[in-house]
Amino acid sequence: MEKDPEPTEPLFSGENPPHAVSPAGESPIFTWGVRAVYVMIMVLLVAIAVPNFMKARTTAGKNACVANLKQIDGAIKQWVLENKKTNADPVDMAQAAMFLKGGVLPSCPNGGTYSPGITIGDKPICSMGEKSPEGHRLP
Repeated sequence: MEKDPEPTEPLFSGENPPHAVSPAGESPIFTWGVRAVYVMIMVLLVAIAVPNFMKARTTAGKNACVANLKQIDGAIKQWVLENKKTNADPVDMAQAAMFLKGGVLPSCPNGGTYSPGITIGDKPICSMGEKSPEGHRLP
C-alpha cells in the first residue's frame, strides 16, 4: 500500500488563516460594518418578537378567565337544578360554589374579580370585562 506523499509547502502562509483576511491581505473580512449589520438584524428580530409575546400573554389570560366564567356558570346551573330555583331567583354564590372543585371560586389570572349575575338568568361577569376592550365575558 502506497503512502501519501508529505506536503512540501504549507497550506497557507502568514499568521492569519486565509478565511480571516481579505484577498488583498490587509484587514479582516468580518469588519465592524458587518458586525453592525448583524446587531441591527438582531434588534429588528427582537422588536418584532416582543409585541407578539405580549399579545399572546394577554390572550392566554383572557381565555383562562372565560374558562373560569364557564365553570362558575356551570356550577350555578347545577345549583339551580339541585335546589329547584327559577331564573328570577337571586344567586347564592356560597351554595353554588359547592359545585366547583374544592368548593372555591377560581381567580382571574389578570387580577379581576368574579361575581354572579343579579338573578339566575344573568351570566357571571369578571371585573376586567369593563376595563379591557377585548373583554372577559362569556359569549
